[in-house]
Amino acid sequence: MPSLLQIIDQLWLRNGPLIGQYHETIGIKNTGTNTTHHLDIIDALEKGDGKAARRAVTRDIALAARAIEAKLEEAPLSSV
Repeated sequence: MPSLLQIIDQLWLRNGPLIGQYHETIGIKNTGTNTTHHLDIIDALEKGDGKAARRAVTRDIALAARAIEAKLEEAPLSSV
C-alpha cells in the first residue's frame, strides 16, 4: 500500500504541470508567497493532526478557487 507521501508525489507529478500551465494561461504568477500556507498542511501531517490537515487543505483549495475566480472575472476563458 503506498504511503501518503507517495500518493501526493504521484498526484503532483501528474497534475503539477497542468496546474502551472493553467495558472500561466489565466495570468496567475507564482511568486512563492502564494504557497507558504502549504507549510500548515505539512505541519499538521507531521503532528498527526488530521483535523488541522483537513482545515489546511480545505483552506488551500478555497484560496486557489478564489484566485482562479478573480482571474476569470477579469478575463473570461473565451477571451484567453
